[in-house]
This record gives sequence, C-alpha cells and structure tokens, in this order.
Amino acid sequence: MQTIRLCSEPGCENLRVARGLCNKHYHRLRWETEPEYRENCRANEKKRDRKKANKKRRERWHGKDHTQKLERLCETQRKYRSGFAPELVEACRQFQQGKCAICNVILNILDKRSADGEHADHFEMLNGERVFVHRKNKNKDTIKHPRGLLCWQCNTALAIYENYQKRRGLLIDAYEAYLSNPPVSALIKAGLVP
Repeated sequence: MQTIRLCSEPGCENLRVARGLCNKHYHRLRWETEPEYRENCRANEKKRDRKKANKKRRERWHGKDHTQKLERLCETQRKYRSGFAPELVEACRQFQQGKCAICNVILNILDKRSADGEHADHFEMLNGERVFVHRKNKNKDTIKHPRGLLCWQCNTALAIYENYQKRRGLLIDAYEAYLSNPPVSALIKAGLVP
C-alpha cells in the first residue's frame, strides 16, 4: 500500500511536489530565495497581461464595423499623397461619370490594386518648378496639384510618357545609337562571341 505524502508545511494538507512541499509552498520558497526566478515570474506576468489586453482589443475591434474608419484613413492618405480632398474626389467621380479620364474604362473604387482601380493623378511643384519625384524620395515641401482620376494602366503610362517628354532629346539620340549599333552585334564583330 502506498503512503500519501503531504506537504511538510504545518497546516497544509496538499500533496507533496518537490523538496517536501506542495506546489504553492514550493513556488513561494523559490520566490523568496531565487532572484532570477522572481525576474522570470515578473516577465511572464507582463506577457500574460499584454496577451489579455491584446485579446480585449481584438474583441473590441472585431465587434465593430470599421468600413467608415478605413475609408477615412484612405481619404487622409490620398489627401497627403496627391492633394485630392474627399470632396474633390467625389466631384471628379461625378464629372468623369466614374470612368478613367483617358481610356474611359469604368473605375473600380473598391480595389485600387486592380488594373481598373481608381488612382488620383497629380503633379508636384517645388520652388515654382515642376518636379518628377519617385515615391521613396518624396520631398515634403512639394506642392501637389491634382489633375484627375485614372485607371492604373493610364496612370502608369502617363508617368512614363511625362518622364520621356522630359528627357526626349537625350533619349532620341540614345535610341538611334542603340539601333544603329546594338551591343550584341558589336560583340560579334569583335569576335568575342561565337
């Protein structure tokens, strides 16, 4: 017959776990004698509290309808990036009858990443001069001038066309030089390629 081993603390009738103590008294002993154990317990307690707080936040977030909040966020970003205020976007949509200003395809206002997604076309000025700014190198001092709503394809093509117009003289000479003497034909003439 097995004997039941109880905690060695006076008055405690719980089962023994380690060092002759029950779980509660064993952890209390470690807390009092081991500073490293105390730090680990505090860190774990902070993690538990953070998890509980995050769980409550998630429950609050998922319990609400956030379409209006997301729309406001998109409007704020569009205003910052392209100078289009929400009223101007609505006015453009009505004036353009929901179509791209160049190719007349019906714009998809819900999915901006699709080929027919709605994009706010604009140009930027800095110190009275027109500037062509790459997204990563944006200058906060530029003034944004909205032009209209375009589909993704027309917006991209227009940016390429404008960039080409800016460098047209240089590019025409470069294109002619490339077509008259492509690198591969020069390699073949030099005997570097079989």
